[in-house]
Amino acid sequence: LLLKDDKQESGLSQKAATELIALNVVAILGPMTSSMAMEVVPLSNRSKVLTMGITVTTNQLTGKDDYFFRTLSPTLDHASETANYLHQHKKTKSVAAVYDLKNRAYTESWLNDFTTSLGELGGTITKSIAFSSGNQVKFEEIARDLVEGDPDTIVLIVNSVDAALLAKQIRALSPNVQLATSEWAGTERLIELGGRHVERTVVPQYLDRNSQEP
Repeated sequence: LLLKDDKQESGLSQKAATELIALNVVAILGPMTSSMAMEVVPLSNRSKVLTMGITVTTNQLTGKDDYFFRTLSPTLDHASETANYLHQHKKTKSVAAVYDLKNRAYTESWLNDFTTSLGELGGTITKSIAFSSGNQVKFEEIARDLVEGDPDTIVLIVNSVDAALLAKQIRALSPNVQLATSEWAGTERLIELGGRHVERTVVPQYLDRNSQEP
């Protein structure tokens, strides 16, 4: 088993895939995110090396006859389920959303599908804010923009660490607003870092973690 880390940085994923292909690997397991997969798949196709995505769900890689396979369905399925749940169980009609451009292939795909599904239910996206995850992000300013206009729900299409940081800032400004995330934030780190600030947050999962099925 040969391990390479793309660090979620453009260019490093291509370098890692190129090195693995040069070593004549049987298959590549990964990358983890949609944005990195968009860079790796063309290399896999040219080299005819099977590539298996783990949590890659962008619609941009759907319906193609290529060497890329994945274990999950695309964002259209997941985002529509979240929109339906929020509308039916949380009475959501107006949504402010924030998404990370560093994983753009996934976040924009998810937001677009969510927006379409919510619109079909009579809801609207009142505001969407984009940022690039990193050390210089001013989450307080983003939170202030998100709560402006009093949306029913704020959706965080970001990783678990950024979701926890945003939740803290949002709760300080609007303690009772409904929070929701995409599947990307649905890890243990969200609870570890977010604590009480992420209570009552709707966090969809790709699978039933409590399932006892083989």
